[in-house]
Amino acid sequence: MTLSKIPIIFKDKTISSILPRVPTMKLKNLLFISIAANSLYSPLLSAQTMQEAVQQTINENPEIQSARSERSAVTYEIDQARSEYMPKVDIQAGIGWDTEIRDNERHSEEASIRLTQMVFDGLATPSEVARQTARSDSRSYSVYRQAEISALQAIESYIDVLRTEELLTLAKENLAVHTRTYDQIQLRSSRGVGKRAEADQAYGRLALAEKNMLSEIGNIRDASSAYQRIIGTLPLNLSLPSAPTEALPGSLDEAIKLAIDNHPTLKSANSDIESAFSQHDTAKAAYMPRVDFEAGAIHESERDDSYAMLRLRYNLFNGGRDLARRKETSEQINQAKEIRDNTYRQVIESMRLSWTAYQTIKRQLVFFKKHRDASILSNAAYQKQFNIGQRTLLDLLDSANEMFSTKSAYTSAKYDTLYSQFRILASKGQLTKYLGVTLPNEAQTLAELDQDTRKITGELIPLPVTAIEQGEEQAYTSLCYKLKSDDDFNDVQRLAEREFYKLTLINQPTYIIGNYLLLTPESKSMRESFKLEQELKSQGYSDLWLFRSGEFRGRISFGLFGIKENAIKALNAISKKTDIALELTPRYESQQNMVMNINLLNTEITKFENTFAKYIDKDNACAPNSIPANNIKGGYDAIQY
Repeated sequence: MTLSKIPIIFKDKTISSILPRVPTMKLKNLLFISIAANSLYSPLLSAQTMQEAVQQTINENPEIQSARSERSAVTYEIDQARSEYMPKVDIQAGIGWDTEIRDNERHSEEASIRLTQMVFDGLATPSEVARQTARSDSRSYSVYRQAEISALQAIESYIDVLRTEELLTLAKENLAVHTRTYDQIQLRSSRGVGKRAEADQAYGRLALAEKNMLSEIGNIRDASSAYQRIIGTLPLNLSLPSAPTEALPGSLDEAIKLAIDNHPTLKSANSDIESAFSQHDTAKAAYMPRVDFEAGAIHESERDDSYAMLRLRYNLFNGGRDLARRKETSEQINQAKEIRDNTYRQVIESMRLSWTAYQTIKRQLVFFKKHRDASILSNAAYQKQFNIGQRTLLDLLDSANEMFSTKSAYTSAKYDTLYSQFRILASKGQLTKYLGVTLPNEAQTLAELDQDTRKITGELIPLPVTAIEQGEEQAYTSLCYKLKSDDDFNDVQRLAEREFYKLTLINQPTYIIGNYLLLTPESKSMRESFKLEQELKSQGYSDLWLFRSGEFRGRISFGLFGIKENAIKALNAISKKTDIALELTPRYESQQNMVMNINLLNTEITKFENTFAKYIDKDNACAPNSIPANNIKGGYDAIQY
């Protein structure tokens, strides 16, 4: 029976005779639907913890499997590149008639075998092996990244199922509250105390509660479908996971640093840069001679021959193709760097958004709880007051709806808080590590796999000298060095591998003092600044810079000074001629530099600096993110008169 039919029934029967039967029938139907909805995701499956769900996702999710296959395919390209180190053996045979054989009717035949061994190919082969190895590492980090993404999606779907189950419970409670209220109003109507309008109003709110319950049943179906799509099975008896509060960074700055150090997307971009440099080295091989050792034997109808020799091949002119190829690979290096820089920004943005979302919902959760608790107390008080006639039915129904809304809002906020914590772990690339799930081998680089293999087989892994000293705790220092040239990237990497140093090379902004300003005090308005500027010009000052925007808006600088001592001299000279209190302020400029980050034992610092002295600039220390952004471009917002 639908609400649209009620007016027709009222023509033949009274409200007291028809309304009592409607909710009972509806309630039975809803209970049946609720039981059916619960059975939708109750197949013969064992209950899953969140860690088990994430592990199943990593083992079976198609996106992760696709990334694994891509990484494996690139690994075979390494084998193809290494095949150039191996000798090549070719055989050739033929039989037929030769026009040179005229005095007899014998057929012509020939056969040959040739062995070719590359001796020197301009370092094309080692460069190509290095390129493919870097590509393989990049794909390994891509597998890691996809595992982190899929793990977070699995956690989101897991939490959504728990959320919708609890919201359904609240909807059932809300339906029960409105059913009791309606029964109470119906009882009063049957005794001639209640009004027809109150019965209609109570019945309408009961219908709304029924609709809310059906909506939550639909939400459970949607959440279960999303769970099955991501994890592969329907949910069953999920348990509330513990919050990873202890694994969260202490501050936003620490969170950003961890994201930059650990995020697989950024590591993948760095490997792509290394691959681009190796490709550039491969292009240089065209300018070098090629030397091969060749040996073979030839059998022909009229002769047999054998040979062994070194062959040198050296191209002198190729129409400019080799030069164009070098320029192409050079631009690809620049492209890879720009992609890495953009990835760097995206990683920071992702962490900032995750951190802000967590901090916001965490603060809001307190007020959601207060609102919920207050609405529960208010509804209990309204019920008592309604029973003694101090509250209207509308007050009681509104109070019940508010209680349901605040309970639902608090429940959603509670699960949003839990999800936002896992989101922070994913933003710093350590979600799967925290959960303790097993990643596929393809998520490890070749160097990491080789190291694990050597550990299993008992081989010794070289460590830096004095890295371990008996019974003595070692002090480490985090250091940052600028590279003298970005072109030294590959050389530094190779030297670090040879000397067993684990370092990180990234392209990040550093700040230097571009020049110094002699600034007038802040003015109240630009009109006042223009007036002061005219007065100074009339006094003979010509090298004036009036800032019309930016941090120094409305202030005037008496010139731009490249050396601080010159600025101080000018300040002293001008101060004798005017009573204006000038301020000596540096103006900073941003530069993109390739920098090296490394953690070293204090006893190893001198040795490290001597080893890398050819590549690092010890006189200019790294100072990333140490200067306020609004003080970077001050001088360029000014107009000189």
